Amino acid sequence: MSSSNCDCNYDYLKPITYDDLFDETSKKCTDYELIIAKLTEARSSFFLFQASIFNFINDCTRLKQKVREDLSGNDLLSITYEYKVLLNNLIAEIALAMRKKMKQDNSILLNFEVPTTITNKTVEDIQTLWPTNIVYSDIAGVDTLIISLPSVIIYLRENFQLQVKITTPKGLSYTNLTFDNTYIKSHNSKANDNFIKNMTPELSVSGTIYGFKDTENANDIFDDLINYHCDDSIFTHNLKEVIERLNGIMLSIENAHRSIIQKIKTEKINETIC
Repeated sequence: MSSSNCDCNYDYLKPITYDDLFDETSKKCTDYELIIAKLTEARSSFFLFQASIFNFINDCTRLKQKVREDLSGNDLLSITYEYKVLLNNLIAEIALAMRKKMKQDNSILLNFEVPTTITNKTVEDIQTLWPTNIVYSDIAGVDTLIISLPSVIIYLRENFQLQVKITTPKGLSYTNLTFDNTYIKSHNSKANDNFIKNMTPELSVSGTIYGFKDTENANDIFDDLINYHCDDSIFTHNLKEVIERLNGIMLSIENAHRSIIQKIKTEKINETIC
């Protein structure tokens, strides 16, 4: 588990001082500050998404210690119940991280949903959400795409397998778009890339109840979760790929953050020259 702790060791980007970049009459300070605020909140959301997964793994590690060979049926049911509680806590933590509304312009930062479980349905059957774009329009009416933020759907199947669908655009089109200010707009591309993965193993069914069928099954599921980062033979879930995708999303947001700061510095230099 030490490896997973290292994976989530991120430092947040340091804020910049806007007063040093533009004079008091410039409106660019306010516009750029809103972009930076949105990028910071978006990165924080995906960071907390990932942190929620690490917390879940740590909780599963502690719960596994209760699994013994001589467990009674009631004890196994109790552990199954505790595991289901951990799953629901994971969903709640992710939802809390991803549901962000910007106070500055009352915009929804990320498209996110946790649909109700439907019998015989998977996350692939759930309607895809559009990614959202952060777009900046300058005083000349030139629109600049800062970043496209993925949409996320978290879905718990009836067998208690947790799934995720992360949607990003394949292509971007900004023909004849006019914006008065910086804000988030739902992406309208017809081509999207859907990253669909299982975050946890499925549970066995006995009658109409899903759970651990025996102590060996419980140990196997916990081992698969705990060793997600170091065992490439695991096929019951794709948690390692989900973690890697979240790392990639955070990196793209960091790059957009740096690009905006560079743009601010460049425009300040140009203003000074003029």
